[in-house]
Amino acid sequence: MATRSVSLSGTDKEKASQIVEASQRLVSIGMNRGSCGNISARCETTFKGSDSFLVTPSGIDPEKMTPESICLMNMSGETVEGSKPSSEWRMHRDIYDARPEIHAIVHTHSPFATTLACMQLEVPPFHYMIAVTGGNTIPLKTGMPACLPITACSHWVITSNMRWQSPSKWNPYVNNTGAYCKPAI
Repeated sequence: MATRSVSLSGTDKEKASQIVEASQRLVSIGMNRGSCGNISARCETTFKGSDSFLVTPSGIDPEKMTPESICLMNMSGETVEGSKPSSEWRMHRDIYDARPEIHAIVHTHSPFATTLACMQLEVPPFHYMIAVTGGNTIPLKTGMPACLPITACSHWVITSNMRWQSPSKWNPYVNNTGAYCKPAI
């Protein structure tokens, strides 16, 4: 088992373990398949004076993930420790930057949210929890092209669009990608 050269706090070590467990659980319940989707958590550990966060690695099946393979990144986008980070690390970083009250993010490629997002449809009021988003539906966050290619540039466009949302109307539902959630860790 690999060891880290950067000393994580006990809380951050626990977060890395929780990220692995949650990644495995999301696959087992069908919210993600294989290595798609990603999870991150804001850290107590700082690196070179910069805040940091943990994020799942790119292309590693959750069943093969270990707490040591979880990437430690600083807010400048540098990988401090771990494997290559998820290609969607910028979205996580930008959400943390814009929303300091958010401490963890789960991005799933769940079949239903992704299907609705790709079809450019809002989530209808089928359940009372829809009201948590501050409205009668979960509107699709638009402003992105209908067939936005997933590239570093498009991640910036998506997070730039997300950061303008008021804290009372968190809209985690983005066209052509699916759902982002802010769980309590």
